[in-house]
Amino acid sequence: MDKIVNKFCCLSMLDAIEQPDDSPLVYSADTRTYTISAPRALMKKDMVWLGYCVEFCPFCGAKLPKDLADERFEILETEYGINDPYDSKQKKLIPKEFKTDEWWKKRAL
Repeated sequence: MDKIVNKFCCLSMLDAIEQPDDSPLVYSADTRTYTISAPRALMKKDMVWLGYCVEFCPFCGAKLPKDLADERFEILETEYGINDPYDSKQKKLIPKEFKTDEWWKKRAL
């Protein structure tokens, strides 16, 4: 059980992240970002929903790890020349490791 809890701060957070259709919490492993929005089951594909970054667990109050979105953008730009990872052409150039948590784990971030 400790291994499961260590992945996230508490079992409630783990349950919320693993139940994506019922939960307003979203975890993006590629940037280590936690956001809260409307539950995905309510979202429609043709609508934009606001998401808010979460810095503390809404269940246990633990401080969550720093998100790494800025670091990811900086590395993609300086090491790979990708200055707009949302551009359809540049998106194809993003190395596979940057689509998961592999890149920041390798760099011990």
